[in-house]
Amino acid sequence: MEITPYIQQKLCYVAVVEGKIVAAALVKSPHFRSASWWGAIQAGALGLVTSFWSRNIDKLLQFLSLAKQDCQHRFSDYSWYLEMLAVSETMQGKRVGTSFMEEFIVPEIKRQQGKQLFLITNTKQNCVFYRKNKFQQFSHKIHLLNRQPLENWSFVRTLS
Repeated sequence: MEITPYIQQKLCYVAVVEGKIVAAALVKSPHFRSASWWGAIQAGALGLVTSFWSRNIDKLLQFLSLAKQDCQHRFSDYSWYLEMLAVSETMQGKRVGTSFMEEFIVPEIKRQQGKQLFLITNTKQNCVFYRKNKFQQFSHKIHLLNRQPLENWSFVRTLS
């Protein structure tokens, strides 16, 4: 359900090595269109609602909105947002994520006149990766999700 709008808008990227997908990224352009309610239902949202308590889904959505606020306050017409970057476990530590970022993601965003790339992360390990890849941290907060503290770091990379 989450991935469908990215695929439709050609904003879902994959890295392939020897015929196998080793990394994937979802990015939001400044003109990204979220799925309509009908599109979400078609993509499986009804199954989510019946699988989980709607109250828990609401809490998660509220948390995600709160976590992204620092980034959103800084957005311009040229800002992109890295919603997700994943590297297969067997390929982590082998520069796959860095290569994917430097050889495809950043050049593709620049090609589309993107000037900044924002993201949030919730792990210290990811912070190390993003700092090594030219991202600057501009916020660190602790939010509560179901009364549990969850750290949140916000980063931006200027694309020149």
